[in-house]
Amino acid sequence: MPSGGPRPNSGRPKGKRDGYQRHRPSERARKRTDEFLDIAKAQRLTMPVEWLLHRLSDESLPPEYRDRLAAMAAPYVSPRLSAVAVTKRVSAMSDTEIAQWLDIAEEDLQRLKNRQMRWLQKLH
Repeated sequence: MPSGGPRPNSGRPKGKRDGYQRHRPSERARKRTDEFLDIAKAQRLTMPVEWLLHRLSDESLPPEYRDRLAAMAAPYVSPRLSAVAVTKRVSAMSDTEIAQWLDIAEEDLQRLKNRQMRWLQKLH
């Protein structure tokens, strides 16, 4: 018997949305599913984030409530900020900035030689 990998005739049959061939939902369950899908299409149901954004744009709501809505929607709408060092190109630096950068690099190299410090991750 083979181990791992796909097996012939396994999984949900193509075109089925209610489960496996062995498990046949009742006619009543199938009708309920179809009714729910029809209602969802007719009412044009929105995703929770869309609903939050819609409520957020409602000017009649108190500002404190809208602030809470914005905080709830923020993780789904905008990316998190990450800690990334932003540096200028060397051609855009002044002479003093280049000198400061070189001093810091020399200090780091000295620490590495003395094994007081190690690189936490690759820089590029």
